Amino acid sequence: MATRPTGAEDPPRPARRFHAAPRTMPVTLVVQDRHRWLVAPDGQVARVHNARAAGRVHLRRGLVDEDCAVREVDPHEAGPTLTAYLAMTGPPRADVHAHEDAPVEEFVAETAAHPVFHVTSLTPPTPRPPQQSASRVADPS
Repeated sequence: MATRPTGAEDPPRPARRFHAAPRTMPVTLVVQDRHRWLVAPDGQVARVHNARAAGRVHLRRGLVDEDCAVREVDPHEAGPTLTAYLAMTGPPRADVHAHEDAPVEEFVAETAAHPVFHVTSLTPPTPRPPQQSASRVADPS
């Protein structure tokens, strides 16, 4: 049996990120010229890091599920998309410094704090059957 010298410690291990269950959160898809984009209005948060690392996301809209590849785009490509996003969602949030009427160049500067991802379908959208509510489930007795 091997023994360890007194005072020896295991080296520190890096923290791992994982969740036992998928997380859901509302997102707004920007559609321009038949291309789809996801904007991270909250900045560099965990879901952005996870999407960047995985290179894919699962989108659910209504009763339709879809697996998608995501690719972070460069600032010059992301600037017009961020402009379109803010036009869709209303006045700029407190963490977005460019005003909605600002030129695209100001939004290009914002993209470091608000990443934009190009979305491409990996699978065709799949309809999900509607789930019955508990009050509509037949009583087996």
